[in-house]
Amino acid sequence: MNRAHRRMVDRLREEVGVGPAWELAFTDIPRHLFLPGRFVLDDGRGEVDRWDDEERWLEAAYADEGVTVGHHPGAGRGGARATGPVCSPSRAADLLVRADLTRGMQVLEIGTGSGYCTALLSGFLGEEAVTSVEIDIERAEHARVNLLGAGFAPSVVGGDGAVGRAARAPFDRVLSSVPIVRVPSAWAAQCLPGGRILTRWGWSFSRDLVADLRVGVDGRARGRFAIARPCGPTLSGYHEAALISRFVRPGTEERTRTCALDARDLTDESSALCCGLALPGVHRIVRPAMLGSDLRVAVYLIDPVSGSWALGSTGAEAPGGILTRQRGPRMLFDEWERVHRCWQEAGRPVLSRFGVTATPVGQTIWLDDETSVWAVTE
Repeated sequence: MNRAHRRMVDRLREEVGVGPAWELAFTDIPRHLFLPGRFVLDDGRGEVDRWDDEERWLEAAYADEGVTVGHHPGAGRGGARATGPVCSPSRAADLLVRADLTRGMQVLEIGTGSGYCTALLSGFLGEEAVTSVEIDIERAEHARVNLLGAGFAPSVVGGDGAVGRAARAPFDRVLSSVPIVRVPSAWAAQCLPGGRILTRWGWSFSRDLVADLRVGVDGRARGRFAIARPCGPTLSGYHEAALISRFVRPGTEERTRTCALDARDLTDESSALCCGLALPGVHRIVRPAMLGSDLRVAVYLIDPVSGSWALGSTGAEAPGGILTRQRGPRMLFDEWERVHRCWQEAGRPVLSRFGVTATPVGQTIWLDDETSVWAVTE
């Protein structure tokens, strides 16, 4: 085990609290086996190339950062193919520890990606207990190769994770690294009563949320939201910058105003959950910065369909408030502010007070209990 790998395991033990069994799995399974010779870190620090600087590549392979992998030129010298994104080690550990797994359980994993988390599950439970579904057929095949290289051959299926894998059901756990806003009915149907569904929730509005649901004898999945270990941007820093560059174009029809909110309003995860439900398809990009002890925040809202964008920012231009700039057919910050005000009027409820109930025909988001419905989705 190289030094970077050792530091990663020590960090997971100290910061995430992985127990001895999971520590052994993270120790035994080299993360770099699941990474191409060239990749981009999700913190926006740029690309690393094994053939240019192997030491830096290994350090990056075991850094606590997600990895963006795509189709790059130069695949012949280890450039990225369809090997799939790799979540940060702490994010993987957080989800796996939350799942409370024991030997003998059967697990359905949604989103194989590179196969790294699949390997960790296989090392912990045994490969025969793991079924993983990956929507990208080429990526699924690369994951199988990666897994074989690490000594594992679990069931990896190319297909739509939303339909699960009925042929291998029932499962004790469904674990999804793919963010969702609607719990697929197949997941609950293929889960044993008393089993659990743990999934990343939301898109750019709720990047660090997890929904932890228990399946009842009535087939419904119920549970609450929690903040998971940060996984970095939903989009890589590079793609966030590209999104801003493409859509945020100032013009004469741009509207500017100030509102009496502050940085905490822009960044609150509970408010973000509520606003994300009301603004489906809108990208939220948060850019925080500390100037001494002063938190400065800029939040972009971008709707690629209409081309509308908005920017809300704190700072000297709007002391004690937020300066907003908007352009397009939709006034996105106005839409965001209306939902945020509703959340404020409800008493600024914290995230743990919100929950979700998923049935085969619909889904409700509720506050405190199922009788207090906040939002309904089909």
